[in-house]
Amino acid sequence: MAAGSQIAIGRSADIIELPDEGRVLKLFHSDYSAEEVRREFTNTSEAFELGATTMRCYEFVEQADRCGLIFDRLTGPSLTKLPDTKPLMFFELPVILGRLHASMHEKKTDRLRSVKDVVLDMVDSEPLAFLSQAQKEAARRYVKALPEGSSLLHMDYHPENIIVTPEGPVVIDWMTALPGDPAADVAYTSLISVEAELWPGTPQIKVFLYSFIRKYVLKKYRKTYQEITGMSDEAIDAWRLAALMLRMGQWNVQSERPRLQKMLLTALSAQMQEG
Repeated sequence: MAAGSQIAIGRSADIIELPDEGRVLKLFHSDYSAEEVRREFTNTSEAFELGATTMRCYEFVEQADRCGLIFDRLTGPSLTKLPDTKPLMFFELPVILGRLHASMHEKKTDRLRSVKDVVLDMVDSEPLAFLSQAQKEAARRYVKALPEGSSLLHMDYHPENIIVTPEGPVVIDWMTALPGDPAADVAYTSLISVEAELWPGTPQIKVFLYSFIRKYVLKKYRKTYQEITGMSDEAIDAWRLAALMLRMGQWNVQSERPRLQKMLLTALSAQMQEG
């Protein structure tokens, strides 16, 4: 396959412009397996068919020791960067985030693994090996008792995964998509909005500033989403423990690990005392 110039570098992949007009190659780094990349192909195709994204995924490819996917090329900034050129849009950003998430959760699917099954897999993952057997059993009981659901969940939903095109906002990066209770997705977004590591090497002064910005965006996003859907804080909070397990088990970000371990142990202790 002839490839053009590299137009973006991300944590998981490089984005390369293809000679075919309107398409790009998302070439994953070598530590991503073919199974993971094929999962994004399947999930993106499902999201496209359901109308949750207008971005089509065309093909799985392999180049040397790396796997990739061919997508529609999207023109426009991420939702995060939209205020760089339109400062007043900063106040609209969380509203767009909430409305788009509520619309996504109206889509139903039974073609993917459920969020509860995936979270249960995390109990025995290496990043959660610090838990005792009693704590693991408590975690399993808790997750099994959580609500079922068939809504399409993104499970990595944040402003950087939304591209604002001339035709409207488009949700990208569907590798982690799962069906389930919408509150699981909102709980995960709530967690990463304040706890996820910023881009490595971000100056401390920016980290300090962004912490305030992220909390503002989260509060207004939640308010918008909950006004549309009627979802309660209690429904979202019920998924916090599962969100912690999923974040640690799937991503295992070194800088986040001590803080998330402490949060998870505290949450499990509370559940074990109640139950």
